[in-house]
Amino acid sequence: MPGAMIRSDPMYASLFAANLGSVGIDRAWHHLYEYGTISLFAAIGVVKPRIVVGEAGPETRDTLRVRYSFDERINDGFYCAASLEIVRDYLENPDRFLTQLKAPTDRPLKVLAGAL
Repeated sequence: MPGAMIRSDPMYASLFAANLGSVGIDRAWHHLYEYGTISLFAAIGVVKPRIVVGEAGPETRDTLRVRYSFDERINDGFYCAASLEIVRDYLENPDRFLTQLKAPTDRPLKVLAGAL
C-alpha cells in the first residue's frame, strides 16, 4: 500500500503492544492479524506482587507479566528467544535510559542536527 494510506495505520508496524494493565485487566493471549505487517503482538498485564528469587533468597517484588504472540512465518524461535532476552534486560535494568546523552565532541552539533 502507498505510504500515505498506511502512515497512520497502527497495523503497519513491527510490534503492537496493548497495555491491558492500564485498565485493570491482566495479560491475555491475543491473535495475530492477516491485515498489516505486525509480526509480534504483546499484551501487558497488571502489576502484582509475586515471590521471586532475590540476592538473599525468596522475596516479594512487584512484577509485570507480558504475553507475546509471534508470527512464525516471519520469526524463527531462536531469533525470538534472543530478542526477548534483550527486551527483558531493558525492562529489568531501566537505569541506563535515565542518563543524559551527550553529543560527541569530535563533530559540531549542527552536523548532528542535520543528520537527524
